[in-house]
Amino acid sequence: MTDHQLLVVSRPVAAVLDLQASARVLIYPEATGLTAAGMTQLAVQIDQRLTKISR
Repeated sequence: MTDHQLLVVSRPVAAVLDLQASARVLIYPEATGLTAAGMTQLAVQIDQRLTKISR
């Protein structure tokens, strides 16, 4: 990954890939997909992380 990339994966994918949450890895909890509210919350989290990474 480059300096301005963020990896976003579901919890099951993170488990398979043995990933841990970090500044550049965002793990969302929904195992069966995102609800509309969950998608909005995830979008906010992604925006916040990318803002931090780009500074």
